[in-house]
Amino acid sequence: MSDVERIWGKPNEHFDNEDIQTYRYTIENQNFIIDEDEMNEIYIIQVELDYSKDEILEIMGKPTEPGNIFIYEKENYIIQFEKFHNKWRLILRKR
Repeated sequence: MSDVERIWGKPNEHFDNEDIQTYRYTIENQNFIIDEDEMNEIYIIQVELDYSKDEILEIMGKPTEPGNIFIYEKENYIIQFEKFHNKWRLILRKR
């Protein structure tokens, strides 16, 4: 997180969930949520998107796992898209 803070500054919100620290940034009306584990490593990044379901499928192709949540497995990462209220959320996490 020190690298993120050096570039983006202090987060707009911080939530202390014991072993997990969650940070929220709002940059140019775009929300970013970053989760850091007890080893101080970022393991999940979430971004709210203004894309439609069809646009996501066109860009990403057929998901590894079909359903209401689209999951793509790329090397050591899992890329997930899920509907959250009226927007899609991209979630990037390590395996």
